Amino acid sequence: MSYLGNRLELDERSSLTCIGIRPLAHEIVATSGTIYVHVVILPEGSSSTVASGAVAAFLPATLATISGDQTDGPSWFVTFQLAVDDRDAARDEHTADAALLRCLELTGLDTGDPVGQPLRAEELRAAYDAVGDVSDWTISDLLTGLLIELASIDLADVVADGSLPAPSAGDTAALRRERFHGLLSSWATDCQGPAV
Repeated sequence: MSYLGNRLELDERSSLTCIGIRPLAHEIVATSGTIYVHVVILPEGSSSTVASGAVAAFLPATLATISGDQTDGPSWFVTFQLAVDDRDAARDEHTADAALLRCLELTGLDTGDPVGQPLRAEELRAAYDAVGDVSDWTISDLLTGLLIELASIDLADVVADGSLPAPSAGDTAALRRERFHGLLSSWATDCQGPAV
């Protein structure tokens, strides 16, 4: 199972149906920080793609969202909110929780208490230890690579694609994001909702 599949603790019969990389993800240059992750299980009949997009529109610190369905149950989505300055982790986590709860209220989603957890850049980077050096990757690139792995692409292939040098003295990080976009586009074209 993928790193995020294990961390998110979703039902093993869940299928991933959508990955949304938000505009902020392309602007981040920080290699440290914390991403606050919230899993939201939706009421029956709710569209996970619509709900995740609506909620993310109210969360300016959102790097990405994913959504999916369970075979015998409700759909779900996950938000990934960034806190670059995490000197006060408890305050940041409380702020991320409160922001998500307010967004759920604004969108009319009654989901109870969503499950939240912090993912620090060091933890994300450690997920790559066995497959390559990602020491210069931004926290956003680390997350995007793990989302690509969640979409059933081998993490070693993600690192190989993301670590290729730029053809000229260009921006390696921008090229990495372009390659990641290609991998995600390819997955979206062939998406059959892989098990997470």
